[in-house]
Amino acid sequence: EPFSPQDLFQIVHLQLGPYAQRFGVALSFQISSRIPPLLIGDKRRIGLVLKNLISNAIKFSPKGGRVTVSFDIDPQLKTPVFSVSDQGKGISRKNQQKLFKPFSQVEEDSSCCLFACFSPPKKVPSSGVGLSFCKTMVQAMNGGQDEVIGVESREGKGSRFWFAIPYREAPKDAPLQ
Repeated sequence: EPFSPQDLFQIVHLQLGPYAQRFGVALSFQISSRIPPLLIGDKRRIGLVLKNLISNAIKFSPKGGRVTVSFDIDPQLKTPVFSVSDQGKGISRKNQQKLFKPFSQVEEDSSCCLFACFSPPKKVPSSGVGLSFCKTMVQAMNGGQDEVIGVESREGKGSRFWFAIPYREAPKDAPLQ
């Protein structure tokens, strides 16, 4: 069904803005001018994935940090990609391989990650299912394709989680979800 990415970002910001404020983390949203004002897609699933990734980014960001949510056309994939970036501790390459597996959490050590530690900096409990859930939802929206969600991270520099959605522009007069 048709949806407005701008409206979706406003809803997610209203829902997670207070959570970010409670942890002292700034939350910002950016939509590229290359993104059409209306898209056809599963707004509910996209919203669930965004909320999970943003909640994790907030949870593992330092007080005074920033979480940036963006939506743009990926030049390599040639499809719309949502991304959630933070200024957390980052994740080692070894630990990145574990992130999207069910009930997987990364060991707590000096390279403690964002998103999947046993002991997040703010002591918020984690079940280890969130990123696996995100992967399943994104793959379902993309017909089971595997390379449609991922992470880019450097220890000490933060992380960027991203996911692609199928590109379908809605007619300008389409009724919104």
